[in-house]
Amino acid sequence: MRDIPPPIRRFLLAGLLSLPASAALADAASARTITVYDGPATVAFNEKHHFGINAELNRAWTNLVFKRGDDDPLAVKRVTVPGLRYAPDRNAVIYAADGSEVVCATVQTRQFLGMTSRRQQATGNCNFQTRTEQVRVDNGFDIETRERVRIELRINPTGNTI
Repeated sequence: MRDIPPPIRRFLLAGLLSLPASAALADAASARTITVYDGPATVAFNEKHHFGINAELNRAWTNLVFKRGDDDPLAVKRVTVPGLRYAPDRNAVIYAADGSEVVCATVQTRQFLGMTSRRQQATGNCNFQTRTEQVRVDNGFDIETRERVRIELRINPTGNTI
């Protein structure tokens, strides 16, 4: 590197230093975000959303976990996501789009006394994000400010792709 003239050396070093930043920008640009819920905040969503599966039909969906009130038990709302499926041959929940597949969760199947249980382990490639915002709504009498909830599934294709 000492044989390279200083202006060219600075140019090369600047290019090398910008590689991690450009890779991060490319990863962010290639990530896909899917809205799985967008509606009024009449319930309180917690952050324990997960995937549900039907192994016999090779189907997968998202389970959104919420509470209606402080004294109410947790409830689950099932939401389908186009491209999300269960692959029993790989024991994985997979999101497929644009010719590529991303493993969202691995699934461990256990049998005991004739009962089958499945436990999921998230890969970190598919993350849920909950956002709230205040929106102004005209109810016909007044303009009210209401809270709106949006839950998104962010698919990061740079992880465990198949």
